[in-house]
Amino acid sequence: MPHITVDETQAQLIRESEEPVEVRDENGQCLGYLSHGFTEDDLAEAERRSQSKGPWYTTAEVLEHLRSLKAQ
Repeated sequence: MPHITVDETQAQLIRESEEPVEVRDENGQCLGYLSHGFTEDDLAEAERRSQSKGPWYTTAEVLEHLRSLKAQ
């Protein structure tokens, strides 16, 4: 897996942030967002989804379906 090593100042910012950190290149272009752990909003959304009536699918069922689409 590719990785990027950040300096201690950057690492501290990431550790202390309670929200995703926007990562930019030297030209200021957004490359993505970095977050750690789960926010209260993440947990609330997971709880909401777990109360859904479904339908529910196993990982194996989803992978099988995706493979069937590739074969077409």
